[in-house]
Amino acid sequence: MDTDPENNADEPMQGESSDSDSDVNEDTEEEKHILELEDKIKSNPFHYDSHMEFIGYLRKTGNLDKLREAREAMAKIFPLTPELWLDWIKDESKLCESDEDKERVIQLFERAVKDYLSVALWLEYAQFSIGLMGSEGGLDRVRSVFERAITGAGLHVSQGALLWEAYREFEAVLLATMQPSAEEGGSSSDQRDQFVSQRNRVYNLYKRQLSVPLFGMEKTYEELREWSEAAIEPSVEQQYKKAKLRLDKIQKYETDLLGGEGTPALSTYLSYLDFEEAQGDPTRVQSLYERAISDHCLVPELWERYMAYLDTKLKVDAVSLPCHERAVRNCPWSSSLWVSHLKALERSHSPHQKLTEAMEQALGAGFGQGQDYQKLWLTFLDYLRRRVDWSQGDTSEALRDLRRAFEKAVEHLVQYQEETDLCSPILKYWAKVEAKFCDNLPKARELWNEVTHQGRATDAQTWLDFANFERAFGDDKHLRKTLMRGMYAAVDWPETLGDMLLTFEREEGTLETLDVATEKYDAHIRRVLEKREKVAQKEAQKEVEQQEQLKSTRAEKKAERKAEKKAERKAEKLRQDQKAQEAHDGDQVSHKPKVFKRKAPTAQGEEHKTDSDGFKVPTLPNTNDVEGCTDGPPSKKSKGEEKEGAVHGETVEPDPLRDIRTVFLSNLAYDVQDDQLTEIFKEVGSIEELRLVRDYKGRSKGFGYLVFADQRDVDAALVKDRTPVAGRPVFVSRCNERTQFKFQTGLEKNKLFVRGIPFSMDEKGLEEIFGKYGDLKQIRIVTYRNGHSKGIAYVEFTNETSATVALVQTDGMQLGKHTLQVAISNPPSRGPRNQNPQDSHGGPRPVPVASLGGGPKETGLRGRSRTQVSLMPRALQRPQPQKPQPQVKGETVPKDALPETKGLSNADFRNLLLKK
Repeated sequence: MDTDPENNADEPMQGESSDSDSDVNEDTEEEKHILELEDKIKSNPFHYDSHMEFIGYLRKTGNLDKLREAREAMAKIFPLTPELWLDWIKDESKLCESDEDKERVIQLFERAVKDYLSVALWLEYAQFSIGLMGSEGGLDRVRSVFERAITGAGLHVSQGALLWEAYREFEAVLLATMQPSAEEGGSSSDQRDQFVSQRNRVYNLYKRQLSVPLFGMEKTYEELREWSEAAIEPSVEQQYKKAKLRLDKIQKYETDLLGGEGTPALSTYLSYLDFEEAQGDPTRVQSLYERAISDHCLVPELWERYMAYLDTKLKVDAVSLPCHERAVRNCPWSSSLWVSHLKALERSHSPHQKLTEAMEQALGAGFGQGQDYQKLWLTFLDYLRRRVDWSQGDTSEALRDLRRAFEKAVEHLVQYQEETDLCSPILKYWAKVEAKFCDNLPKARELWNEVTHQGRATDAQTWLDFANFERAFGDDKHLRKTLMRGMYAAVDWPETLGDMLLTFEREEGTLETLDVATEKYDAHIRRVLEKREKVAQKEAQKEVEQQEQLKSTRAEKKAERKAEKKAERKAEKLRQDQKAQEAHDGDQVSHKPKVFKRKAPTAQGEEHKTDSDGFKVPTLPNTNDVEGCTDGPPSKKSKGEEKEGAVHGETVEPDPLRDIRTVFLSNLAYDVQDDQLTEIFKEVGSIEELRLVRDYKGRSKGFGYLVFADQRDVDAALVKDRTPVAGRPVFVSRCNERTQFKFQTGLEKNKLFVRGIPFSMDEKGLEEIFGKYGDLKQIRIVTYRNGHSKGIAYVEFTNETSATVALVQTDGMQLGKHTLQVAISNPPSRGPRNQNPQDSHGGPRPVPVASLGGGPKETGLRGRSRTQVSLMPRALQRPQPQKPQPQVKGETVPKDALPETKGLSNADFRNLLLKK
């Protein structure tokens, strides 16, 4: 076969082209995915998982420039864990070629050790420094890193020994390099001095380590005995024994921290901290706080306790200020930590610009409630007030800053005014500053008028504060006017202002002013009492209506349960009758007495047949026209029903294949139409049949059955559960699965249980509150059967981290007069309502049908009778004491040999009662 060399030459070119095309496609998809992740982070920069996903993807693709930018962006917002820092440092260490690259890695180590306490991170830092020992000042740098490591993490009881051993081994290696030259006879005195100095350095490390309670102290002590040529000093022995005794005391706490699975419990750390704080060693307390923070960095209460210890006990600005900055980075949603941070900056006399920047960062943290912003503004205003030099008057720049801050605070808090009155405390504070320090009463009264026109202007306490302000800084004229205005404006307790006005007029006014005030007070109080009486009547009427509604709901539930049980009993009785009839037909007739079978009439007007004796044979009721069960007894039928003889309902033959395509609809409005239901469920799938159960008058009973053409549509229909139809939530469940509960009953860490929400709040309102803390998966408000909210809801997030942040932020949140109570969802498990006994085959045991006159009297078909009082005298119900059997020469006499005792007669009992 001939071949064309030109065609053969084109084949590799086509292969190269296809490879390049695939590379281009991969690059395009990679860039597209990177852009999507970047947009996701830009839309919500505080979403932790988005940053983690972006960094993980960039590490896989090997895009180092993008990876470095992504890590820097995350480090600006969040403190990174030791694992994230180590990954970053390892990636950068692989590219270290120049001195600048090495210095960049050192700066990463310096940033990393400031976030969390980590022994592994300090060991990596020391190891990296040893690799740079050949540079200028390399030895001093290594020793500096080791000294900082044992200062920061050397007190770690379970892991600190690793740092001490690494430091000691490093110095021991240096000693080994000096030892041969030092033992030579011709060594100089400088070399011998260096050898002795290095040996003392190693010995001092042993001494320092043995003075610290650490795991493995016994091993270190034995190593010192082997290494040391002379006997161990008594002081070292004493320090070792003291540290060993200290280790025995804290052994139980360390065992608890290491014994559990996963992260140690916060309660264990707290009890451990209580013990260490009682011992009074600040360095050990601080080390333990750092260990607790590394495991529970998202607990604001732990940070608050740590910051309070540093500010009140340690009082070292160089230590406390970095810790305050770390606290607000770990828990930026905690206003208490920001307040503590501002106070620490002021306490350390930091520049005004630094406090201003911290305040701006706090305002951008995104608190969950307006009270958090109010607390923050009050702290900042206190700081600005303390800066003012009041001797300079209005010319002071600090005073102008204070007034501008008051204005900004009011403007900022106005947007949260719907929650509660947040501006009034700021305005009152401002008015007091103007009146007391600036002697500017007109401005102060202007501010007080703003207070009385907004917020809690109808509260008596507001007007009492205004009156006390006028008494302290104003005059009698304005005080009298304020009390009179307050008496008319207050809604809750105008009596307090009226009493205060009358007391003022009686003690400081004239008789004319007292008479006028008394007349106005009496007239106003009469109107107030009339209004209160009307309100009380309305409340009483509302309470009665609520009770009636509650009774109606209970009666509806009871009637529904009763109807269901009645239908079950009728169906069971029908099955029993059918089984009995089948068993009867299968038996032989030869050994049984002759029985007469009843035959149902073929037509309604057919004459009754007679037996051989001429008596009419009774006929069985026709059950073909009844829906699943027989009719009730004739006494239960209404007259109209007997006259009409109309049959309501329809016959439905049991069909398991049909049942699996059927859903049960309940809690329906009685006036709901078929079209309303089909309109909702038609989008689920093809509807084969809709049956609403009705009474004999054709009225709906509030439940029914919906049959789909495809079994797969049933799962989609269950999603429509509790969809409002005609003002009521429709309950959708599988057919004949009454005991099944559709929601999980175990612990769900990504779902929150919220209690105390306003009854008027809907899913959108909850989404606005909780949506800011993470991606929401579902919000479900629990309602009554009539569709009214119960005030509780379930909020489900896509991850546990968002749920934890939302729990901390929203628990205790005020929504008007309601206080939210938020907890992790952990509902109790539901057992089956009715556990029927099983027969030997594992199936449900059939309930026997009691015959006429059968069954015990006290527990018949209708249950236990009401009268359960025993008519037998109580003395006869007590068990008679058994007399010991007589013995004859150690042998027991048989009962048959004992003389027969005669029972007491009625006459004997009468004599006993009459004490004869």
